[in-house]
Amino acid sequence: MCRGDREAVALGRIGGHEYMTLVRERARSAGVVRQQSPLRLHALLRSGIRLGLLPSMARLVEGQLVDAYATSRNAVRETMALLAEEGLVSRRPGRGTVVAGMIYELALEDISPRRGSLSDTGRGGQHEYSNIEIETTCIPLTPSLRNRLSTNQPSVWLTEWLILRGGEPICVYINYSLGGSARELSTDEASGGLEAIFRRTYGDELARIDTAVESVTCDERTGRALGVEPGSPLLFRERVMIDTNGRPRECNHTFFPGAKVSLRAVTEVGPVPAPPA
Repeated sequence: MCRGDREAVALGRIGGHEYMTLVRERARSAGVVRQQSPLRLHALLRSGIRLGLLPSMARLVEGQLVDAYATSRNAVRETMALLAEEGLVSRRPGRGTVVAGMIYELALEDISPRRGSLSDTGRGGQHEYSNIEIETTCIPLTPSLRNRLSTNQPSVWLTEWLILRGGEPICVYINYSLGGSARELSTDEASGGLEAIFRRTYGDELARIDTAVESVTCDERTGRALGVEPGSPLLFRERVMIDTNGRPRECNHTFFPGAKVSLRAVTEVGPVPAPPA
């Protein structure tokens, strides 16, 4: 009986807490061991690409990765296949594997006049943003929007944009807004950012943003806009914008290419340490 089978039998005979205690004891006695998980290596390499530690055209040599990440050749090969499928590395016979794409690190909540990445300043400065309006229309209120916007109005304004970063499609942005007209979208710093646009549109201050993020499957139309294959994973972010009176004023849906976008949030807990001298 292999170790995995023995573990399965053990898990069936004892409680989950006791089983995990045995696993931890065995791990302590084994000391430092090589990682065998492609999942962990995949996450570590994606982090390196996102942070610029593995820049574009950097060569990824199997033996060097095995040593640097204390992992196995099988884990490296599986991870390279995943990164290639995501379009982040290029594999060519005789030339090896090189980093071929980048991961855009965007702020989970970006309401500043200068839209964009939390990591832009450390990787070549701010990128230019632009937007292409796809559709603006007034639509009947759906049950889900009625719930999210807490309204009985018969209709809402829908506006859909394709957002580009440095000329490359980065997301499809759909906004559902209450009021007499569609809400503007501007990537120009002169707009004052989301807070100023909210104030101009609704005559009140933006007080709270309710955000949820999940994974969805890309449809053909969105795939054409973002340049990804239908069926690929997308990051779906839903935000509800709430004014100072507690009234939801708009709900927006943003769809990002799942393999090439990271949404980052920083949470400060306790005193913020002073920067090093």
